Amino acid sequence: MKEIQPLDPLEEPVTAELKGCVLAEDVHAPYNIPRTFTTNVDGYAVRSSDPPGTYKVLTSRTHALSDSLPDGHIFRINTGAPLPAGTDAVLMVEDTQLRSTYPDSNGEENEVEALAQVSPGENVRRPGSDVKEGDLVLEKGQILHSSGGEIGTLAFVGRTRTLVHPKPVVAILSTGNELLDLQKPITVEGDGWGGIWDTNRPSLQAALEGFGYQVLDLGIVSDR
Repeated sequence: MKEIQPLDPLEEPVTAELKGCVLAEDVHAPYNIPRTFTTNVDGYAVRSSDPPGTYKVLTSRTHALSDSLPDGHIFRINTGAPLPAGTDAVLMVEDTQLRSTYPDSNGEENEVEALAQVSPGENVRRPGSDVKEGDLVLEKGQILHSSGGEIGTLAFVGRTRTLVHPKPVVAILSTGNELLDLQKPITVEGDGWGGIWDTNRPSLQAALEGFGYQVLDLGIVSDR
């Protein structure tokens, strides 16, 4: 406790290799997540005031998100994508029926029948509903566990690199003339007994490697 200090922080890329490291900085969300109104299902962005009926289908290739959705149309949208202007709800695919496709388009929808009317905000996530800009998402000193949650959080807020205390390399050794290495036993001379097996070293190595540390085995040191 007196001699060993935390290793100096290093800026490292956010990958699975960070598991077992200790975060050396507070991490804040750089922007709202999601940034805009987005869908949490696959379906069609609609105006909640639109009744059931048959509608023309627009997509991101045929309609700009910044333009208001024209009357008589719905907008095909995938989970996590932003809603186009003028829409306030998302109709699930399961609540629609395909009515026509474009010729020679491999099934591209032309018209879809909406079988239900949705409420305002249905299947929609609001800007900042996960985290708001400036929110503290991970604290300095947090272990980045091998279960992956903390590394996933770094990725979630768009961090490509972060400051961490690297994992130390741990050297282990056993001491005592009476000890025998399981794999390279050398019989103790002179006392009429063979010695005892060194159990600490392999046990400690297994435990440390289980925690994700690199271990340097220094073997058995005599009593000199």
